[in-house]
Amino acid sequence: MSLVISIGSGLAISLLYSWYCHHQCTKKSRPKTTAVVPPRKLALYLILRHAIPSAGVLMYSFIYTIFQKEPLLLQINSILRSAVTALATCSYERFCAKKFNSGWGIIGLITVLTIITALVSLLDIILVHIADYNIISGENIGSTHLYWIVFLVGIFTAYFGELNFMPSVVLASTNVIDDSVYHQSLVYNEGMQYATFVSCIDFGDQAAGWISVPIISYLGISRENNWANLEWFIVICAVAKFVSVVFLCLIRPTRQTG
Repeated sequence: MSLVISIGSGLAISLLYSWYCHHQCTKKSRPKTTAVVPPRKLALYLILRHAIPSAGVLMYSFIYTIFQKEPLLLQINSILRSAVTALATCSYERFCAKKFNSGWGIIGLITVLTIITALVSLLDIILVHIADYNIISGENIGSTHLYWIVFLVGIFTAYFGELNFMPSVVLASTNVIDDSVYHQSLVYNEGMQYATFVSCIDFGDQAAGWISVPIISYLGISRENNWANLEWFIVICAVAKFVSVVFLCLIRPTRQTG
């Protein structure tokens, strides 16, 4: 019941913030703002957005434990997640890329996708609870309903995870600084900007791993103790994803001075 309430409240907050961002986009003062973000602010935002602890690696190991005696199902699950990720990319390109590519539009989209992705990630808790210790230890491994739950949860997490990642790529590729603002040079150009922003995304992902390790160690999560406290780590990661919304203040549209 509490999970349903949290999902409903999260969706309500997403819709309200999306409406607010749409209202900002349609205000009469829109020509007075610029959607281009200063490179340093955008670089910092991309690092902070991706430097968030993630339960993805642990869940991969957990799912491997479930499918350890069914390697074919493990490969099917991997192929299915790859297909869903490709579908999510196509969906973003078709429905979101042109409408929400800068300014308040992409800020609202990131807010909605971040909240939804955080809520969807909580579905992993259901998987952890259903996969009881008998299944983890290798007994009663032929639980068909568990396999279906793994597939369904994987579809949702992979789809919304990719959707939530795409705005970072869009920001890195469309946030082009005009030469009238920054002096043109052979070193600092549009290609270097994109490479720098992508490097910031990669660095944030690496930092997320560094942050996750001490948390996992503190909770004592391992295969040897039957993944105890894994659900708490999933909750911590979801809360951290919620908190990452505050970093959007770094890429707010700014007033033009000219």
